[in-house]
Amino acid sequence: MAALLGLVLASVVALAGCTSGGSAVKPEAGVADAAHSVEIPRSPVGSQVRWVHEMINADADPSAGDIAARLHEEFLAEVPAEEIVQLFAASIRPARPFIATSYEERDERTARAVFAGAVGEPFALDLAVDADGMITEMFLGQAGDEWQASASLAEVEQRIRAFDSDVRALVLRESGAGETEVLSIGADEIAPLGSMFKLYVLAAVAGEVAAGGLSWEDTLSLSEGDRSLPTGTLQDEPVGTAVTVLEAATQMIAISDNTATDLLMRTVGRDRVEQAVKELRHGAPGVMRPMLTTREAFQLSYGGLSGAADAAELRGLGEAWPTADEGERRSMLNRIGELPLTVTPTQASVAMSEMAEPPWTRDIEWYASPADIASAHRQLAAMSQEQPELVAILGTNSGLGPQFDSTERAGVAFKGGGNVGVLAGSWRVLETDGTAVTVVLMFAGEDAAQAAEIAQATPVLVGLASDIFRLVE
Repeated sequence: MAALLGLVLASVVALAGCTSGGSAVKPEAGVADAAHSVEIPRSPVGSQVRWVHEMINADADPSAGDIAARLHEEFLAEVPAEEIVQLFAASIRPARPFIATSYEERDERTARAVFAGAVGEPFALDLAVDADGMITEMFLGQAGDEWQASASLAEVEQRIRAFDSDVRALVLRESGAGETEVLSIGADEIAPLGSMFKLYVLAAVAGEVAAGGLSWEDTLSLSEGDRSLPTGTLQDEPVGTAVTVLEAATQMIAISDNTATDLLMRTVGRDRVEQAVKELRHGAPGVMRPMLTTREAFQLSYGGLSGAADAAELRGLGEAWPTADEGERRSMLNRIGELPLTVTPTQASVAMSEMAEPPWTRDIEWYASPADIASAHRQLAAMSQEQPELVAILGTNSGLGPQFDSTERAGVAFKGGGNVGVLAGSWRVLETDGTAVTVVLMFAGEDAAQAAEIAQATPVLVGLASDIFRLVE
């Protein structure tokens, strides 16, 4: 049984600044009207799809108990109900109300529905139930044509190279005989990461735990300075909210919670995260200095749009950033830390949809090569031998579609990333025979046309990665 919560797209909620993919679109009022939904039957699987529709449109978030009552116990063993609540709250429900624009029932136990919200792109729900009507599989992703599987690795490479945007890819197979490079496209070239940079934050936290300066069970307190923009849910909690290090790290990876990320960065310190970049063997660690928090990235990119008293200063800092040296940038970040975050998610979302040049082209990003990210996964896997918490954190969300059965593998580690003009995914899958396969796919667009292509590319990213894991022997 595969409890699948796939690579949920930020384009669903139109808030892609530091997320798992996609770019934002301008909100359009009145897109979704429940009266115009297609009919969903009350079959065993249809009844559960109807429940999902009602849940994402409800005024209040569902409780963990509501979720747990619908899911098979083996599903819950892989993905706790609390994490599913967070995922829907952060990545789906902000775009309500939703209508069901299509519904296809393959048999009485499996179905696909497509939902369109008031903002963002439609998303597809693939759902399966058992003989008792309990949900055994759930996959959320961009709506689109069903993925046509690649017949060979040569076809995978051809499909990657067909993108107009800049593409980089690396596939490695590790076994007792050593490491084999299966596929490589610009594997040593630096490119924007989006939220994949959070692997380095996780490594810094794990390093502090290993050194005894921190414990996974230590309690952290949310401050106003930690508060960022979505994705995530922690930004909606009051100052003083307590979370454990483990909870914050899990939210950072599983739902790419930006505020949880910044809370952890404050806890360990910017310099400790920069040290982790070196420890994970980044080939050019200087490109990650100074290491931005997500809040700082939002302030530099969109802080000048708020209309607040500090907007003009933030706009000036954002304009000066590309040509500033490292010392000047650190001084600028000190000043940004003194300024309130006044830009709203809606303002940032609209700006993303109208942006001619993505922020990464102005150096407001995080950068690494596919080889660097593969190394990061390798080092985190080594650290997990002493810290099994890392296995659970990185394995919460496989980032792959229903065509990939994680139960057939010994372990799956995933982190994706996205921003305007940026889409990336990285996986390290441990097979039952001890073989490890690492896949890193990175797409970057420099202009509005390429950013639009990338905004729709998540199903392709997921499909290609799934094909690679199926084809690598």
